[in-house]
Amino acid sequence: AQNQSCRAQDLLNQATREEGLTSTEEYLTLLRKEGSQGGLYGGGPELTVLANILRRPISIYEIKEDQRDGFDPTICPIVCKGTFGDGLFEDPCMQIQDSAVLSSSDSLPEGAYSWHLHVLVMNVETNPGEKHACVLLPSRKKN
Repeated sequence: AQNQSCRAQDLLNQATREEGLTSTEEYLTLLRKEGSQGGLYGGGPELTVLANILRRPISIYEIKEDQRDGFDPTICPIVCKGTFGDGLFEDPCMQIQDSAVLSSSDSLPEGAYSWHLHVLVMNVETNPGEKHACVLLPSRKKN
C-alpha cells in the first residue's frame, strides 16, 4: 500500500467539495442528519479517519450486482470495493506471546477476533438510496 498522509482539514475540505457544498459546516451538519431526512452517508474520508482512530485497516464489501437476481439465499457473493489504512498499522496482539486470541483454541467462539475490520454495505430494498452496514466476522472452516 502506498503511504500517503494529509491534514484532517484538507480531507474535510475535499469531501465538502466532492459533495458540491461550499462550507465544511454544512457538510458536517448533513453528516449528522439521517440519510432519509436529506443527510449524507459517510464515505471514503470518514472511513479514512475511522481507520486512523481505530488504528486498524477497514475493508468495505458489497453484494456482487451481477449475482443479485435469482441467487441462492444461502450463498451471497460479495466483492471488496476498497480498503482504508491497509499496511499502516500493526496488530497489537501480535506482540503478546502465546496470546489466546491468536491461538486455535476451541474455547474461543467463531469470529471472536479479527484485526482487519470487514464491513458489508447493502442497499435497503424498501427505501432506495438508503444503505445499511454490518461487520463481517471470520469463521473457522468446518471439516
